[in-house]
Amino acid sequence: GVNVAQVPLRSPLAELAGASGRGEGAARLRPPAKSEMCRSDIFDEDEPCGLSAGKQVICVGCTYCCGLLGLIAFIIVISAWHNLLPDDQVLEYKTRDRSKVNSFEGPGDFQMHPFRKKTWRKALRLNSTEWVQLRNVITNEYFVKNGPLYEFMDPLVDVVRTGNTILLKVDEYVRMIDRRTGVEEIVEGPSTFSPIWPDRLVVVEKATVLTKDIAIVTRDRDTANIDIVTTCNHEPGPFFPTITKEIIETRRKIHIAPYEALVLRDTDGGTKIITGSDPPLEMDGLCGIADPTDGVGAGGFAFFLPAFNRILRMKWSDYSAPPATAASLTTNPVIVDSGSRRRPTPSRVVLAQKFEFDPTTWLVAADYDKTTDVWMNRGTGGSISDVLRSGSVSVTAVAPNAPTSQLVAVVGQSSTYLELGNILPYSWTMCSISRYTGGAKKSIIAGPGNVAHGHAWGFAGVASYGTNATDMLYDLIRPDTEWVPICGTSSKDNPHNVYLYENPVGVQRVSKSLSNRLYVNGDVNRSDFALAELIIWDRVLDSSQILDVMAYFRSRLFDAATYVDQAVEELVGTETPRKDVVNIDLRTQKSFYKYQVRTNDNVRMIIDGTIFWQIEDVMKLLSITADPSGDVWYKARSTFISAVSKVDLETFMSGFNSIIQDAFEAQADDTFYSDRGIKVHSIEVTKYSPTDPDTAATLQEIIEETTNRINKLEAQRSANDVAAAKLAADIELEKKKLQLINTQATNERLVAAREGEAEGVEMAKSASTFINDLSSSLPDVDERLSLYKFHKKLENQNERTKHLASGRATLFMTADELNFNLQSAEL
Repeated sequence: GVNVAQVPLRSPLAELAGASGRGEGAARLRPPAKSEMCRSDIFDEDEPCGLSAGKQVICVGCTYCCGLLGLIAFIIVISAWHNLLPDDQVLEYKTRDRSKVNSFEGPGDFQMHPFRKKTWRKALRLNSTEWVQLRNVITNEYFVKNGPLYEFMDPLVDVVRTGNTILLKVDEYVRMIDRRTGVEEIVEGPSTFSPIWPDRLVVVEKATVLTKDIAIVTRDRDTANIDIVTTCNHEPGPFFPTITKEIIETRRKIHIAPYEALVLRDTDGGTKIITGSDPPLEMDGLCGIADPTDGVGAGGFAFFLPAFNRILRMKWSDYSAPPATAASLTTNPVIVDSGSRRRPTPSRVVLAQKFEFDPTTWLVAADYDKTTDVWMNRGTGGSISDVLRSGSVSVTAVAPNAPTSQLVAVVGQSSTYLELGNILPYSWTMCSISRYTGGAKKSIIAGPGNVAHGHAWGFAGVASYGTNATDMLYDLIRPDTEWVPICGTSSKDNPHNVYLYENPVGVQRVSKSLSNRLYVNGDVNRSDFALAELIIWDRVLDSSQILDVMAYFRSRLFDAATYVDQAVEELVGTETPRKDVVNIDLRTQKSFYKYQVRTNDNVRMIIDGTIFWQIEDVMKLLSITADPSGDVWYKARSTFISAVSKVDLETFMSGFNSIIQDAFEAQADDTFYSDRGIKVHSIEVTKYSPTDPDTAATLQEIIEETTNRINKLEAQRSANDVAAAKLAADIELEKKKLQLINTQATNERLVAAREGEAEGVEMAKSASTFINDLSSSLPDVDERLSLYKFHKKLENQNERTKHLASGRATLFMTADELNFNLQSAEL
């Protein structure tokens, strides 16, 4: 190409520019006219328009550049032209602080500034169950809008978060907890609620229904006072907690029959006896005593268990069924007081519990033996030995910061270290009941790799299995010294991977790669603790199975909160069954017995029978004995042995009931029963048999002979009875026959009399007619009467002759009857 720098400037414009650049001349510069630029006298013919080849190249390049710039400008303008749909919105910011914003809302075509920042967003669309939280970017104010809604937002407003509205039913409420400050707020139903605050935990909970038969125990967080809420001091229906009052538990009404008594004990050890026949007029938990539906007026009683009170539960010997074997004559049971036992017995709820799947590990506090340092495993795995590694431990229901339920637990301090070993399977479900007892509050049940079950970092009711499985910013159980019944699983979606009571509280899935080792205070995160129970399965339980476990935990807590067990005496060496007694029956009770006794002629026998006894004074009973039925049974046994040992077998067999009854009446001055508030009404012997086979055989022969004699006597007595009955029947029959004969004779006499009367009337009438008709022929009455007699005599003779002629009779007649005279003829 041509070097532009070497081309001389000979055009007028260039010359003028050069002159001007040199300062020559003061003439005003003006561009040459087009006609001047192409004049032939100025430019050479081989240079079109006075441009050299180099200048022509420059001109073409400039033309192309101008065209390109124009094209770019056109494209920029066209690109700033937008077509918006009906739900489109574009924000065009005039300033960086968004104080001035242009808002373009569809539908339509809009020309926008090509070089300003823009934000594209959709119109706000909410249905009836949705909400949106908005923020003003200038004032930083937050506000909420609820659906249904369709609108374009203000240009200065941004969407913070959206969500679904919570529909609270009449028995539901929302508990909001500030994650930073721990401040709570309660929203009661029925209402709609929008959980718009990201720094607050929102939990929907069911209200407790207050009814006539259900009371609610509440605790004031400020004063720690515990109150019982009933329908007498609160309207029935859903009961909601408040910021200062929390619900501890619910209690059902306790019913006492007219013949029952109940013993209450308070936290100070005081004892109160309540009877159904004489209910108290004033007491805590009493509601509606004047209401006849409570049964008070009919001789019963119903009340709610007052706060700080528990029902005394006793364990009596059970003789309600005949014993299978007789009590030994020479061996007496060894009485061991409960205070000297090595460890407490497990809860009755634990002993009765059966799970759908057997756990691999089931550790109950009462099964831990401090002496051998072995924790018996009720599951399919082996027991755990060498548990206590450091510090001290106790197995007791008494621990600092006593909760509502006094569960027997393994209690230790922050210095206590319990090693549970490798008991966590690869796939697992772990449930436990534990609590804080003191000021040291970190983890209790824990393991390597950030495993904490139930407690962590001072919070109660939380869990971490590699990662935080629950919220770790507040107590899910309040106060934090209450028992925490919790279940966690290894592979379930939240929230159902962690259950606190019946509520799923999981917030995220847990890590699948965990160490199988568990311990208590085995790392730096130590606590003052009480561990009541730990259960582990080698499977993931479904929600219904976990709820069954929680129902079992609730039963344990209810049992411990409602009942206090009386210290009992264990009878070692006997198989006497025991029964729990809560409501004391004040009616006459029946106990079966089977004793071994020996007569003075050295015949050993087994005697069966019943004892009828009754409790008359409950306070005396409680102060003297813990097993009244056992006392009656063993006292009666000693009386039997003493009475039978004074007589021989023959005497015993002839009057055993009177012998036993006389023995008991002879003890009228003995205060054994009266000191215990017991009265024995009677003792009966229903069966006796010798223990020696030969004596039994002899006695069997005697019994058979006696039985045969009795049978024969009974047979003869039966025959006599039959004969007597037959004789009595015959006598009665003859009496009836005599009565029949007399009746028949009377009837015949009456018939004959009637017939005679009829014939007499007829004969009289006939005679009258005969005599009267002859009055004209024979005026004399005597002659007519004689003639009538002769007439009748002839009729009678004719009748007899007729009868004789018609039969085979032989007629013997005398001469007088024929009126026949045989006279000899004189010759």
